[in-house]
Amino acid sequence: MLESCYCSRTGAIEDREPVVTDDGRRALRCPEETCGNLKDLEWLAEDSRRAIFEEAERHGHPTAA
Repeated sequence: MLESCYCSRTGAIEDREPVVTDDGRRALRCPEETCGNLKDLEWLAEDSRRAIFEEAERHGHPTAA
């Protein structure tokens, strides 16, 4: 799934870094050093959201705190 970020980065959403937010939810962080924008993907069905997080982790980004 391609997406655009507020920093003008465009790429696969799976290329974002999976993180755990302060309130314990999972999100994907923009990999641009000066950005860090988070996408929580709450608008997706649970199965689809889980698949995207699993794909991001396979891209070499283990979920970070």
